[in-house]
Amino acid sequence: MSTKLTFGQADASFLAAGGETGLRQLVDTFYDLMGSDPRFERIYSMHPENKSVSRDKLARFLCGWLGGPKLFSETYGPINIPKVHAHLPIDESERDQWLTCMREAVEEQPYSAGFKTYLLEQLFVPAEAIRKRSQKRQEEEQNRTSAVSLPHEAEIWVDADACPVVVRQILVKAAVRTGISLTFVANQPLPSHPAPNIKTLQVSSGFDVADDEIVKRLVAGDLVVTSDIPLAAEVLAKGGHAISPRGEKLTTENIGARLNMRDFLDTMRASGVDTRGGPAAFGQRDKQAFANSLDQFLAQRKT
Repeated sequence: MSTKLTFGQADASFLAAGGETGLRQLVDTFYDLMGSDPRFERIYSMHPENKSVSRDKLARFLCGWLGGPKLFSETYGPINIPKVHAHLPIDESERDQWLTCMREAVEEQPYSAGFKTYLLEQLFVPAEAIRKRSQKRQEEEQNRTSAVSLPHEAEIWVDADACPVVVRQILVKAAVRTGISLTFVANQPLPSHPAPNIKTLQVSSGFDVADDEIVKRLVAGDLVVTSDIPLAAEVLAKGGHAISPRGEKLTTENIGARLNMRDFLDTMRASGVDTRGGPAAFGQRDKQAFANSLDQFLAQRKT
């Protein structure tokens, strides 16, 4: 005799939504409504111009979130929902627009009344988490611009887990030469350095733990060395500077294009295109480009 599972147990919610096919239908209804109804213009404009990736990401996320296959991570890797939306200005109004649009999309689906109620109650949780993360970022930004304090001595923070050894060596030499505070943040142990201005900070393992620690600690004017584009976007939003280990300066002028490129590659992967080739091996040209960008930052902090 089989036991009927309630919503939230195993894959009961996933099946109640009609599986992947049913959830993709929900997402299509949701985005079609968002794009055609002026009430939702604000949240619609926050999405990339090409909404196909947004549709695919949401459908894949919902599959795993409701107890089905983890389709999002299979294509896009791990995700921290509040973090990837933190750069957007989201308050109660935007949250409620999203929930209203989703409620109307859910009402058009052939779900049971009980599941519709359950689903909308559950969707409030990530929507509210996104609002809180965005609000926290906005409050930090307001405090940064309004606080009256002593001038801050710029520091350098390094997203060290994926940072090439040669780049770490360049940073250490620069810190010894200039005395600037340098902190390597990583999930794994790193060699310590006797200089008092050079520190290592090991955080617990987990997706985005190191990134979150860097964002929490940095102050406007600080430099972050990272190849993580979403992290760079958060750094810029707090008034910091960001350069990649290959020496690329990430700015408010080019970060949008980099995020769009990231979404484009996600689209390619979702379409079955193999994008695992990755960037070329780190070489002498990259080393020189990073050293030049670092020198420019250090020179600017003196002026």
